[in-house]
Amino acid sequence: MKTRIVVFLFLCLLIISCKTNTNIGQDSIVEIKPFFEKNYYKYTSKSDYHIANDSFKVVLLSNVKPLDENKESPQKIFTFQSYYKNSKTYFYKELNGKSISYLKKNNKIIYRHYFQDYKDVNSNESTPKNKEDVIKYLDKNKIQYTLIKSYKESGSDVLDFKIDNKFLKIVATPNFCESYMCYDLKDSINVENYRTIVANFYR
Repeated sequence: MKTRIVVFLFLCLLIISCKTNTNIGQDSIVEIKPFFEKNYYKYTSKSDYHIANDSFKVVLLSNVKPLDENKESPQKIFTFQSYYKNSKTYFYKELNGKSISYLKKNNKIIYRHYFQDYKDVNSNESTPKNKEDVIKYLDKNKIQYTLIKSYKESGSDVLDFKIDNKFLKIVATPNFCESYMCYDLKDSINVENYRTIVANFYR
């Protein structure tokens, strides 16, 4: 009987360990490991978006759960409307102020957006607040990168990188960190448009 209990506990710990390892690097500032689509909620834009000479519907893959009253929309974590105050509570209490979003176009991932609010979050190497912290974070995680440029904007440190053939922008401040990744370097001209599309889902 004792042997069975020990074996059962060992199997439980093994399963938990596997699940934990699967998520490592998927919820970080930079995508260290490929994400698993099945782990994310899926939302589709109701109308087409028009960028340059292209028109398309967007699919959002997100770690943010749906609204209770509308399963086709995510919680409104970026809104200022008091009606959605429960969404803000959910964002800070259940997601620890962190959102991870992917945009899909024509069944292909084109963009990743990461946002981490530092409210009630303990400072560590995963919470960069300036340019120096960002570089340390990338080096510690052994991410090969080319720094294209860095500059100050409204008190924030903004850094543009090339990682393989991807474009990555990181905005670091004492209050939050945000990163945008275009999976094709040539899409970097659309990075702000993609950021707006993601934000619109949450407003």
